[in-house]
Amino acid sequence: VPVVALGGRRAAARLGVPAGADTDAKARALIEAGAGAVLVKGGHGDGQDAVDILYRRDRPPLRLASPRIAATLRGTGCTLATATAC
Repeated sequence: VPVVALGGRRAAARLGVPAGADTDAKARALIEAGAGAVLVKGGHGDGQDAVDILYRRDRPPLRLASPRIAATLRGTGCTLATATAC
């Protein structure tokens, strides 16, 4: 199953979806474009928790939340993409 993992802003830019569109609209557009699953990352969001949402065809969205780490981290998206591809 092809999985697409993009941050919310990148997902909107690549699909031509307005930046203010909700996460559901972005994920639906990617699935309609052929992705089997969409992981919308929430690491750059606000709030105490970092919330990622996994969208899959014919299943309800799966919300994955964990406490936000008070650090400046780089490369986490690349690490996730590599782990998903392997």
